[in-house]
Amino acid sequence: MSFYYGYCNTLALSVKETSDSDFYVQMLVKDCARYNSDMSKYRFSQPVSVRYSDLDPQWHVNNARFLSFIEHARMNYLLELGVFDGHSFWDLPLIVADMHVRFLKPIEMTDSVVVSMGVTRIGNKSLLLECELASEDGSVVYATAENTMVAYDYRTKTAIPVSDELREIFGKYEGKSFKKED
Repeated sequence: MSFYYGYCNTLALSVKETSDSDFYVQMLVKDCARYNSDMSKYRFSQPVSVRYSDLDPQWHVNNARFLSFIEHARMNYLLELGVFDGHSFWDLPLIVADMHVRFLKPIEMTDSVVVSMGVTRIGNKSLLLECELASEDGSVVYATAENTMVAYDYRTKTAIPVSDELREIFGKYEGKSFKKED
């Protein structure tokens, strides 16, 4: 039996028998704006395209571009959860406070890259968003990252407590309980 693994919420499964009695399973991806990989420990995954301009003189993706890949996926994560509408940055309830990236393997021009991420902890005023940059099939991990986000009011330019609404949104999506810390 051979499988084509797709990373998508909407899959059509078709099974057909060939003349030599082998079964082939094809998963047909339909209208996917993003991918979800069962191989990842994170629920959200976003494919990113490696562009020529991402490369440095050593012909691999420059380390600063890893942050751009994560940023692109993070914004799509927040859009998917409805935390951000994509228009009103004044209403975006989070700001990046800290980022740590472990570069494990170079990304080359022809590599397919998927950024997977999820909230793993929520404190009083911050949350931890863990990330992984990997190959489409998950067999190669290019980097892992930890991104601390602070609940923030852009109008007053101050950190604020993480709202119960945000805790509920992230908890429901991630399948976890993010209760307030004492």
